Amino acid sequence: MRPTTHQSKVILTAPEFEPPEDTSIYRQHLHDQHGNLLGVVEMYEEDLRSLRERGFTGKMCTKINQSGRYVIVKNMTVLGTNSVVARILLNARKGLQVRYRDGNRFNLKRDNLYYQTGKAKGETLVDSRQQGDLPETEISVKV
Repeated sequence: MRPTTHQSKVILTAPEFEPPEDTSIYRQHLHDQHGNLLGVVEMYEEDLRSLRERGFTGKMCTKINQSGRYVIVKNMTVLGTNSVVARILLNARKGLQVRYRDGNRFNLKRDNLYYQTGKAKGETLVDSRQQGDLPETEISVKV
């Protein structure tokens, strides 16, 4: 039996992006324990400074879970904890799913990041209009 395809409306939300005054790009090569290159993290220098000022280290590594590989940093204000860099840069609260416009999770430039309301894959999405404080953009996707 073939699954049917239908149009479904998904609400995407994104913070307003203002390019930083200094558009210098910071690059950090990430390697696995055998020295193999995993990828090159790219982000604005201004965002790296902001991370450090907020108590995160500048040294990044990756975390793998069922959804893929994410770039994380150590939180020096709460010892023993790590945080996903993209979530920090967007100030993404619980219930917001961070997405990457180009699909590259190592591209952490703010203009590449956005968030989507709702739960993890396979669960029902929350309409951003119910959230009240989020701007909205509507797109149609096939599911």
